[in-house]
Amino acid sequence: MAAQTPTKADSHVRSRLGTEKLLPLLVKFSVPAIIGMLVNALYNIVDRIFVGRTVGELGLAAITVNFPISMIMGASSIIVGVGANALFAIRMGEGNQDEAEKVFGNASMLLLAVPLVMGLVVAAAIDPILITIGANENTLSLARSYTLICLCGSPFSSFSHGMTHFIRTDGHPQIAMGSQLLGAIVNIILDAWFVWGLKWGVNGAALATSLAQLFTTVYVIVYFRSSWSTITLHKKNLRPEWRRIVFPFLFLGLPQFVMSVAHSAINAVMNKSLDAYGGSLATAAMGIVMSANTVLLMPLMGVSQGAQPIIGFNFGARKFDRVIRTYWLGAAGCTIYAVITLVITLIFAGPIASIFIDDNAALLELSTHALRIINVMIPIIGIQIMTSVLLQSTGRPLLALIIGLSRQVIILIPLILVMPHLVTALFGITLLDGLWSAWPTSDFLAACVSIPVALNEIRNLRAGRTKFKFTTDQPVTDDDQPIRMPSSAPAPIASATLPPNSFPPPEI
Repeated sequence: MAAQTPTKADSHVRSRLGTEKLLPLLVKFSVPAIIGMLVNALYNIVDRIFVGRTVGELGLAAITVNFPISMIMGASSIIVGVGANALFAIRMGEGNQDEAEKVFGNASMLLLAVPLVMGLVVAAAIDPILITIGANENTLSLARSYTLICLCGSPFSSFSHGMTHFIRTDGHPQIAMGSQLLGAIVNIILDAWFVWGLKWGVNGAALATSLAQLFTTVYVIVYFRSSWSTITLHKKNLRPEWRRIVFPFLFLGLPQFVMSVAHSAINAVMNKSLDAYGGSLATAAMGIVMSANTVLLMPLMGVSQGAQPIIGFNFGARKFDRVIRTYWLGAAGCTIYAVITLVITLIFAGPIASIFIDDNAALLELSTHALRIINVMIPIIGIQIMTSVLLQSTGRPLLALIIGLSRQVIILIPLILVMPHLVTALFGITLLDGLWSAWPTSDFLAACVSIPVALNEIRNLRAGRTKFKFTTDQPVTDDDQPIRMPSSAPAPIASATLPPNSFPPPEI
């Protein structure tokens, strides 16, 4: 398909992603993403702070039990939002505005429909699901009411979170940050009102989250109807084109989706182990660790979110040198931040954990101890995160999936099951300490897998080798001159699009 004539607004976006100096550009895109994701993380953090200080240990445990379901529901926005945005960025980099808007339209429909269907399925079997993922007789009632209310807001959460990726790639990372900031502010205000003021407990926390997500949905809709947006949502593009558009972007989003599902599986296995080795106290402690790490480690994800449209756009424009340099800048930034975070965690673990606790010395001591053990290897996880983004943004989703799973599933789940007994037998420590040690061990082993894969991918890009099938023979640059590929580079030979019948049928 021939490239479309770039509009003035489209050329402006292209000039930023394809020509600006990379370090300022990465900062410009990453800082709003980091702020936005930190603010967005406040949804769960604020719930846990308010619930922990009003309902107490059982309330924290109930919200922690719900976390696998939240991850599964969030996975719908990840596979559609992240995958479609990766393909959208590549098409924009090619100068193919029509195809980019078709990707956007198909994604908009699925971001609403998929979580709606998934929510109905979960609600129909809520008690068996909660018991399977770690609820006990003390937490089941609280976890059930919290989950059912959150399910009502899941379509709004999926749509608003998925659309922020498109706003960022559309050249407005600050506006994307604004949507997340709005939701967090509304959530904090409503949490204070519902949980502290009206004494609605976990139900009030869930309702506050759902209403905040409704506000952010309205925000992103207003943006795409404004003059700021270079993307137009056409009614004809809402009809899914499964083979040509939906399957390819689902394929690109598959690594992030599977990693999100893996997080859910990990939390289900973890909840069972926590209940076995430490009861509700250990489950509540892990909820505090997860909440703290959501804030502490979210900037790593923000850098990767900021790098993704830059990598995807320049890959589509065949500017492979800019792709490589963006990867190294992102990896260096992640590593520097992670080292600083480790120092902060080791020194201030107690004060961090105390934010969620009101007069419970045993819970504070256990949370502080777990936070220090679990985070000891975080300086090396930035390389793995950026490697996954590099592979996904350059049309290598299966390899990105393997890299993501190396840390989140392939290594970690067996370690959760084995480490408590193994470490106890070898070193005589408690089963619970053995469980905490599974996380840093997994981080180390996964880094050993990611580094050689990243180096090999960089060698291929430097040589001009790629298996992704572009829609244009040559990319369109700012002066409408094609970028010449290296004479030694072979032509693209394969596509990210799945062959017929190789993808499971759609769920909706």
